[in-house]
Amino acid sequence: MLPAMWGWQIILGTEPVAEEAYLTDAFGREAVSFIERHASGPFFLFLSFNAVHTPMQAEVNRLAAFATTAHPVRRVYNAMTLAMDEAIGAVFAQLRRSGIEEDTLVFFISDNGGPTVRRFAYNASDNSPLRGSKGSTLEGGIRVPFVVSWPGGLPSGMQYDQPAIQLDFLPTALAAAGVPVDPEWQLDGVNLLPYLRGEAAGRPHDLLFWRSIRQMAVRSGDWKLVTYQAGFDTGDIGLDDPLDQVTPHRLYNLARDVGETEDLSRQEPERVAELLSHWNDWNAQMRPVP
Repeated sequence: MLPAMWGWQIILGTEPVAEEAYLTDAFGREAVSFIERHASGPFFLFLSFNAVHTPMQAEVNRLAAFATTAHPVRRVYNAMTLAMDEAIGAVFAQLRRSGIEEDTLVFFISDNGGPTVRRFAYNASDNSPLRGSKGSTLEGGIRVPFVVSWPGGLPSGMQYDQPAIQLDFLPTALAAAGVPVDPEWQLDGVNLLPYLRGEAAGRPHDLLFWRSIRQMAVRSGDWKLVTYQAGFDTGDIGLDDPLDQVTPHRLYNLARDVGETEDLSRQEPERVAELLSHWNDWNAQMRPVP
């Protein structure tokens, strides 16, 4: 069930439907129905909420829960988050009713940081203390919440503080299902289960890479080399502004400076060269950016 790119129709299976419910509620309802129908066997469910995203719209009853929130857009943001939270709660409630919560691996993650620049429709996001916005390679654009639930396979209540990436979903899920990874697949992700269980020390990745249009980033340990579109750090870039003003390479130590405010590239030229070499080697394996 998804909004189509043509006319924003709601498609159920392959047919348009006249959906009247608040869309976040509808997504939750359909996810619950899917679990009910497939609880007797293995299943894969991809649930991509429209909340919290523009257009900023919330139901009156949920807005009332945030009557003391002064900022009008932030009030809607909070109400939309509540709708998503309730839908996720309904999904977990159905897993429990079906008796499969213990044996169900759930990943929850956002696709990017909040949009805090004029280029994107304003939704009252605040990425503090991170700098940058959705669309940038700064931490405010790429560092997002990531929650894993698997009561029968992972300890509860723990916090893992090493970097992971969405690429890790597939090898982790395969390991949970007991499916071996074929080396010919050349997966970039890592099985996170040993790390989340406390069976493996260190970091899952020696290096992490990003690129977006003309922007790039590479992280090794606490060190990050990055270029980014000017204006994504200050918010001063509009929809019609060209994306051709990329900064020089800047180096940050995220352990000491998660807000990426102190550029250390001049003090650490050898580290800059090493990280850039790693990124160039990786980028050479990728398809060219359009």
